[in-house]
This record gives sequence, structure tokens and C-alpha cells, in this order.
Amino acid sequence: MRGNPENPADWYAFGRRDLDKARKDLLAGESLYAVLLLQQAAEKLLKGKMVEVGENPEKTHNLPYLLTRLAGLGIDLEWFRETAEFLSYEYLAERYPGDFDPPPTDAEAANAADWVTKLFDQMNPH
Repeated sequence: MRGNPENPADWYAFGRRDLDKARKDLLAGESLYAVLLLQQAAEKLLKGKMVEVGENPEKTHNLPYLLTRLAGLGIDLEWFRETAEFLSYEYLAERYPGDFDPPPTDAEAANAADWVTKLFDQMNPH
């Protein structure tokens, strides 16, 4: 990984890049790719926050698990759990074979983008 994994600003920068690309994909009608990037953006933001408070993030794509870990550190992001569950499910559905529901709709992807943007805004990474 380029950057320093012990520097929260690097995690946030990678996450911001993923969010920006996801928004471009949404405008281009590429909702499936946008959702994958939204999951990655949220994951990097949550892991960056863990690094910021002195924790070592595990190698996982499970956003609800990361929310639970952060809650244990006094960082309550429960309002984001539904979106975290949606993004984690869609990430696995696209990345691994299995019996999954249909892909997300454009509206679902746009809604997820709004929630990930809110996550960035609330956590206010530099």
C-alpha cells in the first residue's frame, strides 16, 4: 500500500479518493462499481479512525464489525450500521461466488453514497 498505514491521514486520503471515484461511477451509470468503491471508502475511513485513536485495524472488509470495534472505543456510529451492512453484503456478493440477491439499484447506490458522504462529513477527516 502506498502511504503509511500508521498515518490516519493516509487512510482518509485513500477513502476520499474511493468516494470521489464512486460518485463519478454513479454519474456514469456504473452503480455496481460505485457500491464497491463506497464499501472501500467507508472501510478506509473506519480503519483510519481506528489508527487515529491508537488501534491497529484488522484485515477485514466487514464494516459492521469495524463499527462494533469503534463503539468499544467510545466512537458511536450506530446510525451508519444499516448502510454498513448493505455495503458489506454487496461487496461480498460482487467479489465472491454464491447465491446472492440481485445487484443494487441505482437508487440504492446513490443512497449509500449519501450515507458514506455523511460518514466522512461527521468524522471530518483532514
